[in-house]
Amino acid sequence: MKINKKKIANKYQVLAGVIEQRILEPLLHQQKVLLSAMCFAVRTGNTFLGSLMWVDYARWVGVQKLRD
Repeated sequence: MKINKKKIANKYQVLAGVIEQRILEPLLHQQKVLLSAMCFAVRTGNTFLGSLMWVDYARWVGVQKLRD
């Protein structure tokens, strides 16, 4: 199955395009250190959430076993 990556918006695109550029940047454009820290926190949280979602998916399809 081939996935058309151009048409699918992923979590990173939503974070970078909506949260960082449309919300955080206008609010914190004069406070660059705080803006950088918030972007770091959002991206780190996204990575953590993505890993949790992957583990749940892997367990659901049977690739990873549930804990005994």
